[in-house]
Amino acid sequence: MSDSDTGSDDYSYNSIVGYSHGQRKLFSKEEDQKIVEMYFSTDSPRWDVISRYLPGRSPRQCRDRFNNYLNPDLTNHGWNMDEDQKLSSLVRTIGFKWVQISQFFNGRSPNNVKNRWYKHLCPAISARKLKKSSRVKNSEMKKTDTTQNIVDAVFGKIDDSDLEGFTYSELFII
Repeated sequence: MSDSDTGSDDYSYNSIVGYSHGQRKLFSKEEDQKIVEMYFSTDSPRWDVISRYLPGRSPRQCRDRFNNYLNPDLTNHGWNMDEDQKLSSLVRTIGFKWVQISQFFNGRSPNNVKNRWYKHLCPAISARKLKKSSRVKNSEMKKTDTTQNIVDAVFGKIDDSDLEGFTYSELFII
């Protein structure tokens, strides 16, 4: 078996970029500026060329960084309640087709939409966060508990009047 078959040759991608498998390096402001500058300096930007000016960065990393964060057409401000409700509705209607869903939001990348769903709105994940944050023992909660039972277990018995004016999404944003 040759060195190239084991991935241990001196010319492996990881040795070229200067870090081992699994390590992540955040983009610096200088790298972000370089990507934007080079992207707009030509009519047809090539990510392989751009990445040559950023040691340790692959063409895919440069492309993803631009398309998900640096593109001036994108909006990275906070989400509002109307957008959250729209996202929840679209996920129920369309499913997890983030590119298709992102087209309903001006300036939101598919990655931004997906991250919003999984980090803040996904009911299953939000319920787990509630369980974990309250430190309620599994024995106290049955698998058949409804959302209201989970809320009751975490916060104590809550009257419906306490929940007036809140949407389902608001109750589970932590």
